[in-house]
Amino acid sequence: MFLPFFFAFERDGTGSILPAPLRLMILLKTHHLHGAHYLVAHHTVLGRAAGLTEAQLAALSGADAGDSTEFTSRECAAITWAAQVAHNIAKRDEAVFNELARYFNHAEVVEMTALCSVTSNADLIYNALRVPVEPASEIAALYPTVAADPARLRRYLEQVVTDWPTKFPQIDAGRT
Repeated sequence: MFLPFFFAFERDGTGSILPAPLRLMILLKTHHLHGAHYLVAHHTVLGRAAGLTEAQLAALSGADAGDSTEFTSRECAAITWAAQVAHNIAKRDEAVFNELARYFNHAEVVEMTALCSVTSNADLIYNALRVPVEPASEIAALYPTVAADPARLRRYLEQVVTDWPTKFPQIDAGRT
């Protein structure tokens, strides 16, 4: 059930209040910091679909992305916040939070923080499981646009319901 939740952060039309390019900047900065090659590959393609330039995509991989001239001051504040959240140090830097609050309302800050947190968890999963990156052509076919495809999401959710077990397996508490 994680995928529909993650999908809602990635795509337009699923309730996000942040613009797609900014969401992809946040996703990619987080992935780069975690060395999450699988999700970098996927979200780079989606970032292009959202309108990110090659220079912006390259800048997001650098340590100084939050100061890059490739981004507006507003985008730099979001990228810096993403890095702080990804490193779990956001609560320690009042100046970074205050800069973020200059450009974003409370709801936007909450969404950005949730996006970074969910992305960090996804990075941990994909990295730990060593999920291999598909060929570039397969990834490109997945992301022709950042817009959500309601029919595709419906098919996925219908399949989840169709495959839903009638009984959940019992866990043997004695096994370790």
